[in-house]
Amino acid sequence: MPKAPVLTHRALLANAFQTRAWFQKSEVGQENILALMSFFHVYGPTVALHMGVVLAAKLTLVPQFGLEDMLKIIAKKRPTTSPRRVYVTLTDAIRRRMKGDLSSIHACLSGSAPLPREVADAFERLSGVVVEGYGLTEASPVTHANPLFGERRIGTVGLPLPDVECRICDLDEPSRVLGYGAVGEVCVRGPNLMSGYWGWPEESAKALRGGWLYTGDIGRMDNDDYLTFIDRKQEMIIVNGLKVFPREVEEILYAHPSVLYAMAIGIPDLTHGKVVKAFVQLMPGKSATPDELRDHCTRALANFKVPVAVEIREILPVSNLGKVLRKVLAAEGAIGPG
Repeated sequence: MPKAPVLTHRALLANAFQTRAWFQKSEVGQENILALMSFFHVYGPTVALHMGVVLAAKLTLVPQFGLEDMLKIIAKKRPTTSPRRVYVTLTDAIRRRMKGDLSSIHACLSGSAPLPREVADAFERLSGVVVEGYGLTEASPVTHANPLFGERRIGTVGLPLPDVECRICDLDEPSRVLGYGAVGEVCVRGPNLMSGYWGWPEESAKALRGGWLYTGDIGRMDNDDYLTFIDRKQEMIIVNGLKVFPREVEEILYAHPSVLYAMAIGIPDLTHGKVVKAFVQLMPGKSATPDELRDHCTRALANFKVPVAVEIREILPVSNLGKVLRKVLAAEGAIGPG
């Protein structure tokens, strides 16, 4: 059932200023935010609309993403920042020598879906800094980000924003707080949290305990409080009792030079309970076979994490928020290999 987090004006205002603090070199009245993220998604209002008000920034509104039009808009309007995760598409277009110039964009905070290292590196070669952050609607939404102008730790989603606290709790015993390096449920506390779910006190009580928001996401913190997001709790794949996080499989697939998009899911298997299946969209003009991609995975993953099947599609379903639609692929690929 859909849940509706109640976000107060105080929570939204707090998160706008928390996010603005990360863009410390931004100048009031001088910024131009490329507003690609729809305002019905909580990331759009905070990182574009609300932060734009705080910065007295110009907003370049883009209601519909189209590649050629987008490159023209960037060249003409010269935005300085963009909050939406379209880095794969834009960098691939420039690589294919489509006419475009991303040099005006000097800082980006990537959210709403994990940002593979290869994608970040390719985008930065054409523009400014892009860092990965983390959040969820229940937190208005941003809770973490890598410093734009400090130490970035690739593979992590960075540090807690000002006034945000974070801890990792045991998956089986939620009241037990784990130490640095341990994998568990990400829990956060701060002025940007929701007050609860609209009309759903039972779910509100599960999510909010003692002032802490239990996110349902799995991660770990290092000794300096940098958070590594591992995966959604409900998307974890159990193979013979062993845990596989889809993101670790997807990161390996993204490292292949022919892969544009990748998504891993769990499918039923009579012997193992579940096994891993991957969907891939190749870069234009590139080639790879399913066996080649599986071999690529075997060089970096334990055997039980290697996809038993890799399905190459001409186009993977992507939402207007820039995310590959896992639920669509899971529904289509739910039949196991036999």
